Amino acid sequence: FNPGALTNRVRASGMFGWTSPPGRGSAPPADVPDGPLDALARWSAEQPARPVYTFVGDRGEQLAQLSYAQLDAASDNVARHLRFVAKVEVGARALLVYPPGLDFIVAYLGCLRAGVIAVPAFPPEPTRLSKDLVHFAATQASSGARVALTNTLYSHAKKLAGLSQLLRRDGGKWPELTWIVTDTLGDAPAGTLERPPPSAVAFLQYTSGSTAEPKGVRITHANLTHNIRWIVAALQVDRATVEVSWLPQYHDMGLIGAYLGLLVCGGEGTYCSPFSFVKDAPLWPRLLSDKRATHTQAPSFAYALAARKWNALDPKARPALKLHSLRHAINGAEPIDPAAISAFVRAFGPYGLRREAIVPTYGLAEHTVFVCTGGKQLLAVERGALERERRAVPAAASGGANTTVAVGCGAPPAGSDIVIKIVDPDRAVSLYPPSTGVGVSRASEHAAPVGEIWVSSPSVADGYWTGEGRALNAALAQLSAETFGGVIAGEEASGRTYLRTGDLGFMHQGELFVCGRQKDLIIVRGRNHYPQDLERTAERAAPELRPGCAAIFAVPADEAASATSAEARAAAQRALGAEASAQELVVCVAEIRAEAAARAEEVAGRVAQAVASAHVLTLHAIVLIKQGTVFKTKSGKLSRSRTRADFL
Repeated sequence: FNPGALTNRVRASGMFGWTSPPGRGSAPPADVPDGPLDALARWSAEQPARPVYTFVGDRGEQLAQLSYAQLDAASDNVARHLRFVAKVEVGARALLVYPPGLDFIVAYLGCLRAGVIAVPAFPPEPTRLSKDLVHFAATQASSGARVALTNTLYSHAKKLAGLSQLLRRDGGKWPELTWIVTDTLGDAPAGTLERPPPSAVAFLQYTSGSTAEPKGVRITHANLTHNIRWIVAALQVDRATVEVSWLPQYHDMGLIGAYLGLLVCGGEGTYCSPFSFVKDAPLWPRLLSDKRATHTQAPSFAYALAARKWNALDPKARPALKLHSLRHAINGAEPIDPAAISAFVRAFGPYGLRREAIVPTYGLAEHTVFVCTGGKQLLAVERGALERERRAVPAAASGGANTTVAVGCGAPPAGSDIVIKIVDPDRAVSLYPPSTGVGVSRASEHAAPVGEIWVSSPSVADGYWTGEGRALNAALAQLSAETFGGVIAGEEASGRTYLRTGDLGFMHQGELFVCGRQKDLIIVRGRNHYPQDLERTAERAAPELRPGCAAIFAVPADEAASATSAEARAAAQRALGAEASAQELVVCVAEIRAEAAARAEEVAGRVAQAVASAHVLTLHAIVLIKQGTVFKTKSGKLSRSRTRADFL
């Protein structure tokens, strides 16, 4: 991939080389159902026999299928069992602990119908509890759930492993829970289930923990309804929609974007396990072809992985794909790598994939999931201005060491009430659009200010779950108030509050560009370095590193000294000179392929040289580790915070 060549073409046209499909961004159709429960009632009456969800195995073979009528009946039975048999109260929390499959979505909708707050959770692997149980126990403790829903398969595996008696190494016990197996329930007694009010909490979406400890986001029924309606508008989905997804069902983009969005529009969806995708990434494009999919979604790494694995196949063994029907493939949930988009289009363009189908998108759990989509611009900006001045200045030339490429994530749908502002977080001053009367000069049309992305709309969640009564977490309550109650200087009288996303970005020609997480920002000698840029440089300099498995972060100099040997400290002192006494030092932890381990020192040298040359930044330590050991969140995102903690 040559970002310079692509960017030169982009700068002339102002976009990736495509235009958005006609009609994208219009208002939601007037007859869109009012949320998942309204959709379920409507479609089960209008098209009861039509399949809504189909789940397939590693080879694409059908494992389970539900029609709209079957989904309605099964979720209603779960709801009535929870309320009238298990006596779970309205507003109580229930953990959803399911392996990939359709039992999860039945239980989730059952909770919504019963007024029970669903808590989607990653199911701890019974044979690897030391890795998974800590996160699960933290989620249970935070939510205060006393009930867990699961299916026969997981319940059996749990019992075989003697899960209920297992102790963690630190002495902690498996949480005390009442387990309900939902796929073998008998008919629950009849009874009236009152529809929860819009203001009621529908579920807790626990953030993946890529930058901090997981926090439960309170998503109300009103949040869900508003966000899904604008997803429907932005993606132009309807009953003709055919969805294909491998995303985790407990993750916001999978649950809301792939499952609930499909339910609301009344289409058909085919799903597989994320483990099936990881084992055989070309399964995804094969399913897109076989099902004549119109919509799909995935993070940036998945596009690169699918292209790489497809290209590794013997050309004679590649099936003939038909991807002409794919209209909208969301690329989001993590920083978007333009090289991943280019690789995916090169690999699958010959099979009818249209370049404009790959659509950069921005969203986060605290805004239910969706903020904006329709990204078209690929912008080369001056690295120095971005790092030193927090300004995005379009580069006169591109592709060199002094430029970096940013990907536009589009804008909220036209006519929506989703408001995005770029804000100086220290002064709460709007940089874009510029505040008036607060000492801010209007931004130059040739230089966009970089600040924190603030968002306001009815999709902004109800805050973080902070516990109840004596279990109230005062520190988290304070964080919730600060995160969800941002007020911009000069707007106090309006009463409008904003979600402070913690993401840094800028606006250019009507599109949002996301630079990275504020907490991940590396500041050395007054220059701002975005870790994903450094990680891409490292990976491209050394193909021996596994893609998407390098984490670069800063550590205090005194802590770095205690984390490394005397020999390493001496080597760093010689290499860094005066910089070794700086307050913050930069560390790279990356997975190296097994066959390249013997050349680790040479690989590390190339990484150090590339980062120094491209970013004028010295790496204090480069730690090369074996495959499969870098920390990632349950949704597959790189966890720099956990990697940093492990390094220290």
